[in-house]
Amino acid sequence: MSPRGLYNAQMDIKTIRARNTRLLAIEMGGLHALARRAGMSPAYLSQCTSFPPIRSVGESAARRLERSMGKLDGWLDEPREAEGEMPLDPSLDEKFKSIWERITKL
Repeated sequence: MSPRGLYNAQMDIKTIRARNTRLLAIEMGGLHALARRAGMSPAYLSQCTSFPPIRSVGESAARRLERSMGKLDGWLDEPREAEGEMPLDPSLDEKFKSIWERITKL
């Protein structure tokens, strides 16, 4: 089994979508900017991207985020480590968490 397959088996859709939503927020320059662009509540996105996520990015919210950012349907559902956007080692989440907390306070 490939490392990608092992990593995918360890992550559920809630985790994958939370990570990818964080990537979109970084791409936009912050969670509030992403929420504005997608016409969504910053509080909802904050809950979906917290550590650990309090809420899940649902199917319709995922598609809405993807469309607002010009991504293909299903983009949020795929682990991004193949493109080098996310680490394969889930233990690096702590480092990402501290960066994320600083970004969301902007």
